[in-house]
Amino acid sequence: MQGEALPLVDINKDGSVTKEEFSSQMDVLFEGMDTNGDGQLENSEVGTFINGELFEAADTNNNGRISRDEFQAQTQKDFDQADQDGNGLLD
Repeated sequence: MQGEALPLVDINKDGSVTKEEFSSQMDVLFEGMDTNGDGQLENSEVGTFINGELFEAADTNNNGRISRDEFQAQTQKDFDQADQDGNGLLD
């Protein structure tokens, strides 16, 4: 994670983001996007935050919605990809 986004998810403001901090903030994001409160994200709810390609990748059961489990699995993959040195921190 780089630039302006890091401070937004760095809960304890130590300059690094742990997997737990990242996951916690992604849960908050999910809640904010799930405007109809059904526990799933539809294209109409994600706006420009999740583009079509990312939406399709996260929607692993191909039902046109992203469940909380699918969202969490995708955000964990995203964290692991961003953690280039494998130290469990984004900084």
